[in-house]
Amino acid sequence: MSSSPDNNYTENSVEIRCLNIISFLIAVILVLRFFTAFKSYSDIIQEIIFLSLVIPAFIFILNGLGDIKLFLKSFFVTFIYIIPVTFSFIFIFIKGNANQFFATITFCNVIVMFVLASLFASSNHNELLPKTMRTIALLATPLFIYVALTQQNAYVWGRWEPVGGHPNWWGMMGLGLAWCSFAWKNIFLRIFFMGVGLYFMFLTQSRGSMVAFLPAFLFCSGYFFPFTRRKALILLIVALVGIVAILALSYATSYDILGKLYHFFANDVLKINDPNRGLGSGMTGRVSVYATSWQAFLGSPFFGAGYSEFASVHNGFLIILVESGIFAFLGLISLFSLSIKGFVKSCNWQELGLILSYMVLLLTFPRTFNINMVSLLFMMILMKGIALNFANNQSENRNSTIFLEQKISP
Repeated sequence: MSSSPDNNYTENSVEIRCLNIISFLIAVILVLRFFTAFKSYSDIIQEIIFLSLVIPAFIFILNGLGDIKLFLKSFFVTFIYIIPVTFSFIFIFIKGNANQFFATITFCNVIVMFVLASLFASSNHNELLPKTMRTIALLATPLFIYVALTQQNAYVWGRWEPVGGHPNWWGMMGLGLAWCSFAWKNIFLRIFFMGVGLYFMFLTQSRGSMVAFLPAFLFCSGYFFPFTRRKALILLIVALVGIVAILALSYATSYDILGKLYHFFANDVLKINDPNRGLGSGMTGRVSVYATSWQAFLGSPFFGAGYSEFASVHNGFLIILVESGIFAFLGLISLFSLSIKGFVKSCNWQELGLILSYMVLLLTFPRTFNINMVSLLFMMILMKGIALNFANNQSENRNSTIFLEQKISP
């Protein structure tokens, strides 16, 4: 018996309500994780908040909002990364290292993150991720504003360190808020949320986050991708008008606008010429740490030197190499590549930009996957891209079957 249109409408309404609840709960949990981190609450509380993601996951499963086959396929793909990391995790017990408890918690968190992200990526609705990101922007922005208003004097060697937190961590959080701004179609809300994120990136002088923002803006803003002749013409006209206006104003007033802009970003934002640049902020001695880590990798290239042993290395890719070896590194690159492929095949430029943005961020961030707000959000994006590969294949197979049935039927 075929279901009536009224029943279908009711079912869709229930699913949409459940989707709204799940996206809201995910956003609340991620923002709470952000809040407890800068408020310096205990690691136990932060861990409990992270594990509370099982609540929206349970609601998700209970209401049948996902595809179990798609979930299993997506999660099994992560084994190309999980298996070699498991060997490096076991290696620290063989070595008898003192931080085994921390390594165990970190390792288990990564597994749970992959499970939950794969589950949410199997959603039958494409709006789960955008809804979550819009809610994160709404809930997190008041916290950013509160910190900005109360921490104006929190400068160390001229670099802003709100609430005593590391500037690069705050830059990463600002980048995450900028990501979420792109989920809004309203131009005023988008500019507002993005502006708050950029404010934190600039004042904390988080160069890695600022550079990582560029691919996000390029792919997510809608001004460049999908690229069309009309957009190319508009961008060309805007660029020409801007150049002519700057040159004309500089000539008419003898005011070196380009020089002033360079001076601002070089000296006020990045503080390139500041002799104290990087003191007390973790920037000093980074090159020597890279060299030491590389030598450790060469000493154990297949299994790594031990999981969670090199937290001071400010490069997520190098951390994977030195801690878990070449196979884990190749597994990580494969996951990124599969996610990018899924987004390209589906012409999903926004999420593609976020994947590329995070990859750029990893060049300066001292951990690949973490349970902070931005990394958890990224895991959902990553697994959505991987799931799209299988979803597209299933759709192609269904279309091929229908075509064959039509050809065979008399």
